[in-house]
Amino acid sequence: MATSYSTLIALVKMARPLIIVAGVISYTLGLAMVHYETGAVDTMAAFLGFVILISAIMMAHYADEYSDVDTDSRTKRTIISGGSGVLMSKQVPRSLALNAAVASLGTAMILTAVGVASGVLYPVTGLIVLLGLFGGWAYSMPPTQLIRRGWGELDNAILGGFLMPLMAFASHTSEIPSRAILWCVPVFLVVLANLLGIHWADMLADMQSGKLTLVVRLGSWTKPLYPVLIASSYISVFAFSGDLFPFEVAIAMAATLPLGIYSGFAFMRTPKPILGAVTMSAAMTAMAAGWLLA
Repeated sequence: MATSYSTLIALVKMARPLIIVAGVISYTLGLAMVHYETGAVDTMAAFLGFVILISAIMMAHYADEYSDVDTDSRTKRTIISGGSGVLMSKQVPRSLALNAAVASLGTAMILTAVGVASGVLYPVTGLIVLLGLFGGWAYSMPPTQLIRRGWGELDNAILGGFLMPLMAFASHTSEIPSRAILWCVPVFLVVLANLLGIHWADMLADMQSGKLTLVVRLGSWTKPLYPVLIASSYISVFAFSGDLFPFEVAIAMAATLPLGIYSGFAFMRTPKPILGAVTMSAAMTAMAAGWLLA
């Protein structure tokens, strides 16, 4: 029987704190866009949106842990791939992950309802949160289990590349301008590249368990697709700088270009999940800095 302490540690590990950091960076990027758009950031709205976002991310991570026991038991874990390893240790029951997912789901929904009802958050926040919760649950849980049907990477990239930054907008504006959606395109592309790298590390285990991820379906084509996505992320900013994107964003992105080039060529030779994670984090951080300076 798990003790209270071991249960708490298990919950922390299954939440995948290191991966949550990527969501925090994406949300912060959205706040930087809001600052550029409106000239200010509402501290209360930003904080409440942040707590809701973390709850939604935790829901998705717990659900993924619950659903992926079969594949996680076959793969070699890294700090960003292969799950937390908690459920394989048998120290806590598998149901703990499901219960935690449901609790996190409820927390996000309740906080959103309270935020909108109190006027701290705009009603459009509810739509963004519902889309995010649906996408996070559908990613790994029945009946959809998008990650097992070749759609999970796209689903996750939409969550991290579009909905997380736009959550910041939703907490500050009554409607999301179309230009804000376009601003998220390079984020989506670099997030998708990162996900290809993560799932490449799990490809063999996924194949053995019948989990048909996009990477499993693409096979060796994943290698050339990765640098294409990285390059497209940079090009989408450079090509529209001064028009859609401020020059400051393009300059900030240019500072990370050597890393992007290295990451693309290195992945073609020896795919490693850390390449995409570092490149994604650097690119999103650079974009956030550019938006703040613009």
